[in-house]
Amino acid sequence: MDGRDTDDEAPTLGEHLEQERLRRKMKWAQVAREMGMTPGNLARIRKNEINVSPDAESAIEKFMRWEKGSIQDVLAGRHPTSLGISPERASSIRDDESATWGRDAALLYREIRQRRGREAANAFLFELMDDEDGAADADPGRAQGLG
Repeated sequence: MDGRDTDDEAPTLGEHLEQERLRRKMKWAQVAREMGMTPGNLARIRKNEINVSPDAESAIEKFMRWEKGSIQDVLAGRHPTSLGISPERASSIRDDESATWGRDAALLYREIRQRRGREAANAFLFELMDDEDGAADADPGRAQGLG
């Protein structure tokens, strides 16, 4: 099924956010901080109590690793369109401490870039590198050699 098809069983935006929060083992305050919004506004968005602003749409799509416009699909009862990588694959690459991490990340970056474009690939790469150990701070130029 394509991300644009209507589906009566499609999860709500709040359900999508809850699943991703649990998968990442985050608290709602951490999710809100990552998205650059207050926990109160995030709660109201999750409960469909307020409209999602364009800035909030972009922040949520980045957090969820969705293509631009996916929020509108979800709000209309359709499935979102991912950036072309499963959350499990993203986690395995981010959490892998083996010598293949950089090679796998480079291959993944190229794959996303070919399928979705440079902007989507860069967004994914910077999120991948922005982890608790400060990998992005340790080598900020690393992304420049990947494409």
